[in-house]
Amino acid sequence: MNFVTLPRFSASLMHRLGSSGRIPARADWHMVVKTLHLGRRVTGVEVGVVNVRRYFSQEAAEIELLLDHLQIQCGLTPGFWQGDTAICDPRLSAWLESKYSGFHPSDPPIPLALIPSGKNCFRLRPIAPRFKSSPAPANPA
Repeated sequence: MNFVTLPRFSASLMHRLGSSGRIPARADWHMVVKTLHLGRRVTGVEVGVVNVRRYFSQEAAEIELLLDHLQIQCGLTPGFWQGDTAICDPRLSAWLESKYSGFHPSDPPIPLALIPSGKNCFRLRPIAPRFKSSPAPANPA
């Protein structure tokens, strides 16, 4: 009888597999990026060196971003490949500000999902809804 050695899976992958035991489609995988800020303005997203190496083609001078119903082309600077992994564009900034209008400069960067959606194409989505903290209700005594 022949036995095959099965690879060990990380806990996160096992969680993603769930009870079905199926590996999710590549489209279900995404990278986590964070918003970039200049004062109160959200100016773009920080992708990170590891994500750039893993998900972006060095042949691409620009990428396509899908933002809800919007589709925009964003140019990539030469520095993008040398560690300056920010994607900044006025339309991206406007979209981010519409999603996160209550941002305060002391708030931490907001994590977002950047999902590969084709060649040099990515869908940007919030990971979780952003809730504003509201004051505790007064307790009438």
